[in-house]
Amino acid sequence: MEKFDNIEDFVKGMAEELLTGSRVYYDLNKLIYYAVFIDWIHEYGEYIDLEDDEFEKIAKDSHDDMIDLVREIRDAIMLPDNIEAPFSSVTFRWREDFVEVHRDNARFVNRAVRALSSKHPFRSFKMAVYDHDLKKEWFPFELDRMKEYVRHELGIKPSHFLN
Repeated sequence: MEKFDNIEDFVKGMAEELLTGSRVYYDLNKLIYYAVFIDWIHEYGEYIDLEDDEFEKIAKDSHDDMIDLVREIRDAIMLPDNIEAPFSSVTFRWREDFVEVHRDNARFVNRAVRALSSKHPFRSFKMAVYDHDLKKEWFPFELDRMKEYVRHELGIKPSHFLN
């Protein structure tokens, strides 16, 4: 579990985890969180859902790393709240906003607009960003948007960030 000393680092850490496709369990009052890949919950669900005494019986008989991971997941889901990444429609809008910020770059805009209307818009957009050497701008932009999303979902007002 991650423990933070300040809310800004807490929000940034959660945003970074959400960008990896994790669900983040957290305790805002204690500034702690734990990121769990959604696939882990599906893969290990039968162990996660066991009663404690049943789980401990299995754990005693196993020296597997899986048991340690399941223990961590069980601890994480005991945290009071959780957050998932925003819907793809929201992150799609972020991409549209990024294109708008770069409207003076006609070649990128044309490529990105085509990418966003393609069969695989997220992958195609990423290729447009890479092909036009804009990844150093896109990733901080995306992280900033995700931090805004986390602040909004946690009900954190900007005044919390003033020193």
